[in-house]
Amino acid sequence: MSTAAEPVSRPKTSRMAIAGLLLGIAGLCTCGIGAVPGLIVGIVSLVQVRRHRDSLKGEGLAVAAIVVSAACLYLGVTLGLPILGLFIIFRNEIRDWAVDLWEEAEDQAVDEDNADSADAPAEPAEMPPPEALVPQLQPVHVRAGLRNPWNPERSMS
Repeated sequence: MSTAAEPVSRPKTSRMAIAGLLLGIAGLCTCGIGAVPGLIVGIVSLVQVRRHRDSLKGEGLAVAAIVVSAACLYLGVTLGLPILGLFIIFRNEIRDWAVDLWEEAEDQAVDEDNADSADAPAEPAEMPPPEALVPQLQPVHVRAGLRNPWNPERSMS
């Protein structure tokens, strides 16, 4: 009999189950496209977890990956495809609406420019001389008359 205690190996969570769940959730954002690999990875991970119960855990994650992926795939097919079909059917009307909206916005911008040009002076305002801008471009310690912190011998005044 040995007196040393043998280390107990705990089962690790299946990374494939986690990946399947993440892909299933990504299927929500991709109208079911990410759900197809999520469904496949979820099924494979469920089989692996059931075969290797002593070294892997995550059966619940694998089942959740399958359920979420299947739901996203169903929603993507039942909602996404009809909406895509409507866009294809009415693409000319949608294009015409967008063009009309763009032209209306351009007309409003031209009208605003014409209204502003009547009130605006003929010449643009003059820029201040560069010497007036120099104090604004200097660092704070220079404007305050402090010494250069990187070179103490050199005065910044």
